Amino acid sequence: TPRPIRLGTSDGLGEHLDRVLERLAPITVELVSASTAERLDRVRGQDIDATFVRGVTESPGLRLIPVWQDQLTIVLPVNHPLADADEVDLIDLKDIPLRLADRIRNAPLHDLVIKACEEAGFEPVIGPVFTTMQNTLATVGSTNTWTVIYESHANRLPAPRVAFRRTTTPIRMTTLLAVAEHNPPWCLEALLRACDHEG
Repeated sequence: TPRPIRLGTSDGLGEHLDRVLERLAPITVELVSASTAERLDRVRGQDIDATFVRGVTESPGLRLIPVWQDQLTIVLPVNHPLADADEVDLIDLKDIPLRLADRIRNAPLHDLVIKACEEAGFEPVIGPVFTTMQNTLATVGSTNTWTVIYESHANRLPAPRVAFRRTTTPIRMTTLLAVAEHNPPWCLEALLRACDHEG
């Protein structure tokens, strides 16, 4: 039997991770959770086979393969008037405080959302910081604030007090698979197939 695949994960993979694990069966997959920098270092040191990352454009000694694009979804209180629409125009959120992860904690996502708001014609009102998923969704459900999460994650969340809505102009983030450049893991082809990667 092949040895287990050691795979680094990032937050919010949701349905994607379920699909990848299902397609890799019967190979055992050991999931590794750590900061982005630590996961990339561990791939470089061949301590893990590969890791999913977002917002990284280059990393010495590693090959970064785009595997899918994630759409971001808006999270609003379920009783907010905008929650009745199928899609939300970002400009309509301009006066509502935005709960976003600290830039130090998640610069790629932070910058992507701020830029999307600026392109829609406004600078968001920054509200209390996004802490954990559970606490932030609970707070959004009971206050007039909004946040964003990955749609693939939203589809897995039971959250009756909030509404998940797409934006009229999609906000997308690319997820990449990082592997060693010169000594790719034995399982690379299987991983890319499981991710639906054409290439």
